[in-house]
Amino acid sequence: MAKIFKKIELMINLNISGEIVHFFDEKHQHSKRHENFSFVKKKIVIESEGQEYTLSFLKDKIKMLRFCRYGTLIEVNAKLKGNLWKYSDKFYSSNELECSSLIIKKNTIFNNFIEYNKETFNLEKKYIDGRLILSLLNIENGEKHILNLDYSFPNKNFNLDHILISNNFNQELLNQLEKLGVLSVEGRKTTVDGLSGIICRILILDLFEERELLFEKYEVIQALKRIKELNEYSNTKSEFNVYDETDFSNYDENLDADQQSDEFWNQF
Repeated sequence: MAKIFKKIELMINLNISGEIVHFFDEKHQHSKRHENFSFVKKKIVIESEGQEYTLSFLKDKIKMLRFCRYGTLIEVNAKLKGNLWKYSDKFYSSNELECSSLIIKKNTIFNNFIEYNKETFNLEKKYIDGRLILSLLNIENGEKHILNLDYSFPNKNFNLDHILISNNFNQELLNQLEKLGVLSVEGRKTTVDGLSGIICRILILDLFEERELLFEKYEVIQALKRIKELNEYSNTKSEFNVYDETDFSNYDENLDADQQSDEFWNQF
């Protein structure tokens, strides 16, 4: 029996803020109206004011989730869409929150130190004259790398959670910080003083609480202990590696051991 469809789009726009509590796997969906048409969909669940909402991201909108993690607080604009269709003399319906935009507001979970180029970093935050200063601290040698340029945004509130990073900053490390959820790249700026940099919003400031370091001294000691144990294990393992240097080029697998050539046995 032929399918008969009647689609209802409610077109209600909603603005929702909430913390991500679940990610579903991406799935290929087949259109209920066009049998030969399919597309990719990814769903997440956010908790907002005690309620849980399932949000859908379709096709190219999925890329908006690439820097989102569990515990990420997001603000989305979504359309409430409704569908009604008839199949085999029965009616079916569904409602869906389809997202059209996403802004990362902050991250409420950050469990691990920052690992880059075989080095382990803690984070330090300070405020000088109302301006955020964020630094990477190497936990093994104590070296400090200040992330932001010496620049104050005209908007004082902007200075509380944004920094300007040099265009010459290591792009791979910047990508790592964004992927981990430390910051969100929001654009580029050239100042009247000639400074040119990348505007970044810092997403984990709430996790510092009243302290300057993201991870406290005890946590740093534990991390150093783990690094030491891994290095010792790696060194011990390499000491006991046995390498077989036997030359099998003159070995004939069709012959028994006592039938092998003198060239093969003379290497032992």
